[in-house]
Amino acid sequence: MVLVAGVMIVPMAHEALSKNRTVEAERFVVRDGNGHVRAVFGMGVDGSARDGVIGLRLTARDGVSRSELFLDVDGTPFLRLQDRAGKVALQADVSPDDIPGFVLLGKRVGTDGRRAAALVTFGRDDRPTVRLADQRGDTIWSVP
Repeated sequence: MVLVAGVMIVPMAHEALSKNRTVEAERFVVRDGNGHVRAVFGMGVDGSARDGVIGLRLTARDGVSRSELFLDVDGTPFLRLQDRAGKVALQADVSPDDIPGFVLLGKRVGTDGRRAAALVTFGRDDRPTVRLADQRGDTIWSVP
C-alpha cells in the first residue's frame, strides 16, 4: 500500500512543479563552483539599510564588486562600473527630475579621498554640459 501511494505522489509533485514556473524571493545569490558569490540580485543589494532599493551586483572571482545596476527607493536608476580594486570608475544615472548624468572617475585618489572626474549631464533647458574636475573638485574645463 505504501509503494502505491509513493508512486502516485511523485508524478503529482512533478506535475505541480512543471505547471508553476514562478520562483519568489527577496534575494538571489549565484555562486561559482568554488562557492564564491559571483552575482546577487534582489532587495538591499546596494548594501544600504534603506528599504526598497533593488539591484544586481556582479562580482569578480576575487570577490571584488565590478558592476552594479540599482533602482533607488525614489525610482532613480543608476549603473556603476568598478575597477579591479572595487573603486567606482564610471557611474551613469537618471535623476528624479529625469536628467541623465554620466561620470568617469580618475584612478588616483587624493589625500582627501577625491579623484579627478569627467562629468556629462543635461541642464534643465536640455542643453548638454561637460565638465572636467581635478582631484580637489575644481573645474579645469567645462562647456558651456
